Amino acid sequence: ELYSMADVRLILAFMLAGAPLATTAAPVAPEGVNVLGSFLSGAVVAPVESGGLAAAAPTADNTASSNPTAGAAAAVVAPRAVDDPDFGTVLVSFDGHEGTTWHWKLTNDPVMGGLSKSAWDVGKGTAVFRGTVAIVPSLKAPGFCTVATSDGLGITARFPDVSAYTHLLLKVRSDTPEYEGFKVSLAADTLNPQFESYKANVTLARTRDWQLVAVPFKPGFSDDWSPFTGNCNTVDPTGKHHHCCSAFYPGVCITSRNLQHISQVGLWAEGVMGDFHLEVALVGAGFPPH
Repeated sequence: ELYSMADVRLILAFMLAGAPLATTAAPVAPEGVNVLGSFLSGAVVAPVESGGLAAAAPTADNTASSNPTAGAAAAVVAPRAVDDPDFGTVLVSFDGHEGTTWHWKLTNDPVMGGLSKSAWDVGKGTAVFRGTVAIVPSLKAPGFCTVATSDGLGITARFPDVSAYTHLLLKVRSDTPEYEGFKVSLAADTLNPQFESYKANVTLARTRDWQLVAVPFKPGFSDDWSPFTGNCNTVDPTGKHHHCCSAFYPGVCITSRNLQHISQVGLWAEGVMGDFHLEVALVGAGFPPH
């Protein structure tokens, strides 16, 4: 049984109230903490065909919602194949397909006193996430911007089972491929999808063309990431050490069970100051391109 009756009652109470379970944002690193460290062992990138959509102007609003042309119900959905042979199963698309088109919620660090701003523009076939990660004045460190699926509060929604695959795949292109703060998160088997998700760094090839980024589920994702930096290889100002997925720390790795129970997908620009732009066509699972 995935949830106890107490958990179900809690979830229903929040859904009926229309309130998210997590309304506060994660803190960011104070001065002196390394926010540029990354952990993406085995990541593969490959260019693909071109095409695209321009993004809307950024906003400094704390949160914003995006409703695509067709919202997916918070239920188990059937796997969907695509023409691209690298994708075994699609998790996210922007073509109105009921099983892979989701509602999204945008959150920036002004919820905790920051100055970062971003926009999330869903178009016909792609979506654009862009903005600026700025220094949080009170902490003198870069903040964050994030956009995540909001169906079922990120708790009760069910994405297709991707436990048969080794990598998360993202078909993207960027006007800022040099930006080092891109991350992706997967929530599963948790009542706090914002802060108890599995997160991985996303490193882009230095091209503005479409590319396929392959992030290994292991060792790429860890649920022991720092709320100050978003990384799994840093030490918090409190002295807490975080750990990346490895043979030494298998308990922080995403599991086959988690990959069967994904309830939220999120994109982040975090811990690195600067402008960012990411156009997304597909997020799915499969094997790295040859």
